[in-house]
Amino acid sequence: MAATGAETTRSTAPGSGTSRWHVRARRWLREHQWPIIGAAWLMALVIGFVGYARHFAALGEPRSGWDVLYRALQLFVLEGGQPSPGTIWEFELARFLAPVVTGYTALQGLALLFSEQLARLTARFARGHVVICGLGDKGLRLALGFRAQGHRVLAIESDPANPNVAACREQGVTVLTGDASMPEALNGANVASASYLFAVCGDDGVNAEIAVRARAAAVRRRSGVLGCYAHIVELALCRLLREQHLAGPHAEAFRLEFFNVYESGARALLAAHPVAAPDDRPAHVLIVGMGDLGEALVLQAAREWREAGAGGRLRIGVVDRMAQARVRSLLARYPHLADICDLVAHEMDVRSAEFETADFLVDGDGRCAVTAAFVCLSADALSITSALSLGRRLGGSADATIVARVAERGGLQTLLSECEGIVAFPLLDETCRPELLLRGVNETLAQAMHEDYLRHELARGAELGSRGALHRWEDLDEHYREANRAQADCLAERLAAFGYRIAPLTDWEAERFEFSADEIEGMARMEHERWCAERRGQGYRWGEVRDDRRKTHPDLVGWDELSEEGREKDRMMVRNLPGFLARAGFQVERAHPQRTTASSPTPPISDSTTT
Repeated sequence: MAATGAETTRSTAPGSGTSRWHVRARRWLREHQWPIIGAAWLMALVIGFVGYARHFAALGEPRSGWDVLYRALQLFVLEGGQPSPGTIWEFELARFLAPVVTGYTALQGLALLFSEQLARLTARFARGHVVICGLGDKGLRLALGFRAQGHRVLAIESDPANPNVAACREQGVTVLTGDASMPEALNGANVASASYLFAVCGDDGVNAEIAVRARAAAVRRRSGVLGCYAHIVELALCRLLREQHLAGPHAEAFRLEFFNVYESGARALLAAHPVAAPDDRPAHVLIVGMGDLGEALVLQAAREWREAGAGGRLRIGVVDRMAQARVRSLLARYPHLADICDLVAHEMDVRSAEFETADFLVDGDGRCAVTAAFVCLSADALSITSALSLGRRLGGSADATIVARVAERGGLQTLLSECEGIVAFPLLDETCRPELLLRGVNETLAQAMHEDYLRHELARGAELGSRGALHRWEDLDEHYREANRAQADCLAERLAAFGYRIAPLTDWEAERFEFSADEIEGMARMEHERWCAERRGQGYRWGEVRDDRRKTHPDLVGWDELSEEGREKDRMMVRNLPGFLARAGFQVERAHPQRTTASSPTPPISDSTTT
């Protein structure tokens, strides 16, 4: 049964009820705490001084200013005299205010002195929080991003001298010192009760180890699911681990996602600067630098071009010192890429005179042949220099936008702010955002299945919003979203039962794959049995009428007793499964494909250096 109609028990996003105003107020108080304490000390001292001065004047006992000051200072340690209580309001106020200020200062001093111990103590009582493992550039942005949204954030950092530790603590992030790959560090952050965990240390092996430890900790969860997101620097390894994880068994209370900033960056970059063909000439994209980001851009641009049905072929020029070899490797791994676009290799160094003249930017008539240029070099200075060189060659032409990849906002990025036609893309700032990373593979599949379910129900005459499940994804209650996520978790197991597996998308026609009638029937039956087990676990029972309040549902029967309409819902989900997977960058393939004796020829590569 379609999981969209199921319910699970999971709380809403952590911290979602905290107002932004409240967060900003607490942050301001934290940042100005010691100046406020100092002002309170001064105010108590002045009021006490005035009170004693009035008292001695009333008694006709002249005292020096130093004597009066000494008496006022004694109020802070509860040793001040009590001259005529109740008659001088300044004294009465000071003798209460001074000890309060003293006590509060002492508590704050102790908190500062034992901050690590207090942090570990409070962390054990955290619930529904976000755990960030590693406070490098990515970890810092994630911690501050979640904190700005009102989430409670706990970070684990192995280096106490890391300057990002102080930056996080200033914004209300609890930072614990330790090795996040060790069970005691994760237990200290109470990972078993967290909503999300992000492993963003600088080493792929450490991040993978953290994910393994987090999965073991999630066994102790009483409800809900721990979402674990592990960053893998090597793009090829990230895709391989993602494939292996999708094909493997899934823990009930644990959901693992592997992500890569270059892959995420390609999606974010093209969302901000989509590839489009001008009215009078074909689309021609130039990519300078064929590293991980450049490769991800080629694949994403080609995929979006095909999905948009723009017509014609997309021309992609690649500038790199090893352009031919890297383009050939890409075509070998994605043979259907040549069906969508023409890859042109410009083999050169960006520091060469050949790049400076940039003849590849214009056609035979001297017109700008490039409609968009993406400079994807890893060094900020070189990336900006190359973008400026291209911009100078184009002479500020408005026909093409040049986008230069930089690590973060500020710094060298400001050099491009006044350059017409050239914009900077801060990779880390754009990719290390909570809302972007939370849209992982599972989330994409879950959303695609819900949208398909919604289209089907609306086509049958149902009204949008008439039931809890009949809402757009962005308006859907969290427990309905989680039901779709749980359904997505079981896709690999269902496919494996019929000899299939989930693999990275290399054939972009794979979404048109069709299962046999027997396979559709068998997988639909499995989905219905999963749905029934899920509903019964939530306390539902059979009833003639669906009533979510009373927890009754007419479809809680065996497959053979299920109505034809109910069976068709599950069959529809199975038929559309290849399309769901294609949206997330995966395809269905046989677990043991037949070997061929002859290999398919690699499509030819256009080489600008020989033509």
